[in-house]
Amino acid sequence: MPFPEFAEAPPSLSGKRVTLRPWREQDLPMLAAAFAIEDVAASMRPPIPTGIGGARQWVDARRAMPARRRGTSYAVAAADPRTAIGSVELRARGRDRHTMEIGYWLVPDARGRGVAREAVGLAVSWAFERTDAGSIIAVIDIGNAPSQRLAVSLGFECRERLDSNDGWAGDWLLFERRRPPVS
Repeated sequence: MPFPEFAEAPPSLSGKRVTLRPWREQDLPMLAAAFAIEDVAASMRPPIPTGIGGARQWVDARRAMPARRRGTSYAVAAADPRTAIGSVELRARGRDRHTMEIGYWLVPDARGRGVAREAVGLAVSWAFERTDAGSIIAVIDIGNAPSQRLAVSLGFECRERLDSNDGWAGDWLLFERRRPPVS
């Protein structure tokens, strides 16, 4: 299903401590290492990329998302904008052209400091301010309590438990945040 006919995503988004920017060649070693981290790998649809070659294919697929109208993907950078520490993506979701799915992860050393909250918040704010998205969902592993807390802190509500999601193993929770009412 194509990405909804929303405004074109900006090349980067910046907050107080976080920048969402395009993926770069120098991000490949970080990605190859991140894909070997159990909870990062568990958050991805199979097959999980491995090594620098897999990281390059993953980045190439993310770079192609806007042209294919499948969404947009950003590297998350914090203190040093040259160093990626995670990922935030907005993707087309199913047949509903007014629903986006957000996916996100950080390397373990970057967690617990509010970086993911700010990064996801930037993407969600852009989507609701600049697009026609009616809602954004996040599908989160049932065992990932920190990610569930992050979603709730950003106004997402748990809508349902999924016994499987598009072939993923394990149980998942679907969180949704609806467009704020116009005042």
